[in-house]
Amino acid sequence: MNKWLLILSVALVFFSCKQSSPEKHSISYEWTFSDESPSFSHCDSLQTYKEQYQCFQKELSRLLSNQINQHRLQPNNPLNDTLVLTLLIDQKGKISIKNRSTNTNIDAEFPFIDSLLQLSVSKLPNVLPATKTNVGLPVKSTIDLPLIFKTAPQ
Repeated sequence: MNKWLLILSVALVFFSCKQSSPEKHSISYEWTFSDESPSFSHCDSLQTYKEQYQCFQKELSRLLSNQINQHRLQPNNPLNDTLVLTLLIDQKGKISIKNRSTNTNIDAEFPFIDSLLQLSVSKLPNVLPATKTNVGLPVKSTIDLPLIFKTAPQ
C-alpha cells in the first residue's frame, strides 16, 4: 500500500507541474528626436539632427543614382516620373529594398527595373544603423527614397 501511495504522490507532483515554455517577448520602442537615425560616418560630425539626416539622404541618393546610372538606361519614350523605394536598414547597417511604388511608365520602359534596383542597392555600402539611444541598441529602420527618372525627348 505504501508503495502505491508513493507512486501516486510522485505521479501527482509530476503531472501537476506546469510545463513552462519560453515566452516570446517583443519590445516596442517609441521613436524620439533624441534617437539617432541611420547615418554615414561623415554625416555624424554635423551639428543638428536635421543636417545629419539631410546629409544621409543626399549621400544615399547620390550613391544609388551612381549605381543606377552605370547601367546607362535608354528609354524609348521621354520620362519624367518618380519611383519611391522604401529601403530597410537592419541593425548591422545593411540596406535592402523593403518595397517600391508602382509606376506604369517606368515599368513599361524598363521591364527589368526590379532586378536593376536590387543589384544597385546590394552594392551600397553598409551604413551606421539607427540607434535607440535610451537603451543604446541599434534598430531596424526604413527610409522612403524617391528616384526621379527624367530624360529629354529624343
